[in-house]
Amino acid sequence: MTLPSDPGSGHGHHRHHGHHRHSGRHHRSRHHRRHHRRSLPKTALALRIVGWTAFAGALCLGGFLAYQLWYTNMQAGRAQNGLESEFVERAAAAAPTVGTYEPQAFDLSPIVVTPALDVAAGLDTGLLPEDDRPPSIVVEKGPDIGRPIGAISAPEADIDWVVVEGSSLAELAFGAVHIPWTPMPGQPGNAVISGHRTTHGAPFRHIDRLQPGDLITVTTTIGTHTFQVVETRVVKPTDTWVMDQWRGAWLTLTSCHPEFTATQRWVVISRLIDGPNAEAIRGAI
Repeated sequence: MTLPSDPGSGHGHHRHHGHHRHSGRHHRSRHHRRHHRRSLPKTALALRIVGWTAFAGALCLGGFLAYQLWYTNMQAGRAQNGLESEFVERAAAAAPTVGTYEPQAFDLSPIVVTPALDVAAGLDTGLLPEDDRPPSIVVEKGPDIGRPIGAISAPEADIDWVVVEGSSLAELAFGAVHIPWTPMPGQPGNAVISGHRTTHGAPFRHIDRLQPGDLITVTTTIGTHTFQVVETRVVKPTDTWVMDQWRGAWLTLTSCHPEFTATQRWVVISRLIDGPNAEAIRGAI
């Protein structure tokens, strides 16, 4: 018969071989954990860099928006006090001159005024000049660039600003601007005033609230001119015809549209119905 195997030899060898296999698995497991621990910081670092970059970008964007929406508005508001005082001094020193209005020098306006607007304004549509002589008007020229021309008010749109002469970003930083190559408000032709809707005081933020029949007043050195809104429309930036010169006395307001963009322009066209030159100009149309 066959003797049983030595318990010490056979079982001992088997346990030793199993220990090696177990030790190998244990070694590989520890190596994997060490490798994982070494690679984890790189991944975390990359994510941290991406996160901080995004945060810094958002912070810069937030700072830029804060500058645009808060700081520029604050600057424009502060400038208004000085401009108002300067305008008062300029008005006190003004020496108006008398001139004549010759309607034939202007093209007819493309804007249609409805009879209902005449009734609302209390105008006599049959008003005619007393003779064939050109009517006399009080002449007013615009000031130097950057200087105040007067104050504009339109309660329905929360507009109440001192307007400066100019058309560049430097002048727009003060709020609303009168375009220099257009006549002063209350003079024959089409005066144009522009302003931002979101920055630099946002003087025309609610310009879209103005509707036909609403009133706009502009006070200059020769007095207060009242305009009645006739039409509002959205146009392309290239539609410069809204600044053309027409027979009569008009006031056109322009601003960017929609808010926070400059892809279009919101335009409000109004006509003079009262003021130092209203009767003479209206009677000669």
